[in-house]
Amino acid sequence: MLHMDSARLSMAIGEAMFSQRSIRRFRPDPIPMDDVRLIIEAAVKAPSGGNRQPGRFLVLTDRDLIRQFGALYREAWWAKRRDEGRPWTTRDEIPEEERSPRSAALLADEIKDAPCIVLAFSTTRGAASSVIPPVQNLMLAARALPAPGRAGGFRVRFACADLRSQTRVISSDRIVPVSNFGGIGQFTFGRRFPVP
Repeated sequence: MLHMDSARLSMAIGEAMFSQRSIRRFRPDPIPMDDVRLIIEAAVKAPSGGNRQPGRFLVLTDRDLIRQFGALYREAWWAKRRDEGRPWTTRDEIPEEERSPRSAALLADEIKDAPCIVLAFSTTRGAASSVIPPVQNLMLAARALPAPGRAGGFRVRFACADLRSQTRVISSDRIVPVSNFGGIGQFTFGRRFPVP
C-alpha cells in the first residue's frame, strides 16, 4: 500500500471548512498526480454505514476527454432544463434573479476547462448519498493542499447533486471538477445564512 503524506494537508480544518467555495471558472494548470492521489486517499478515509465503503472514483485528466465530457455535461444540463419546461436556450436568457440556474449554466459552459474531474460512484444501487462523505473529504483535502504559487489549496466545485436525474448518458453519482482558482481575488470566509 502506498503511504500518502497527510501532513501536506497543511490548512487548518476550520479554515478549509469555512473558506470552501464553489467555483465556475477554472485555470488550465494541470493538477499534480501526487495531489490527485492524496485527495482521493482522503476521500476513501470517509466513514460509511457498516464500513461498506461503496464509493469509487474515476479521475479524468486527459484534456480531450474532459472537453468531450464537458460537451456531454453541457448538453445534459440544457436537456434537463427543457424537460422542466424552462424557456431558456442560453445563459443570457436566464433572469438575473434566478441565481442558482445562472451559476449552474456557467458551470455547464466552463466545466470543459477544468484540468481534473473526479467522478464519484456508489457500488450499491440506491446508495448515491453514500458518496457524499467521501466527496466532502475530497473537497476539504483539495482545499487544504497548498496550491502552486498561491496561498490556500485547490478549488473544487461540487458540480451536481445527482447526475442520474440529469440524463441517462452520464450516470455518475457526483462530479467534482478540481482546479486552481480561476477567478479574481482571494477566498475568504463565505457568507452563509446564520444558524437559527
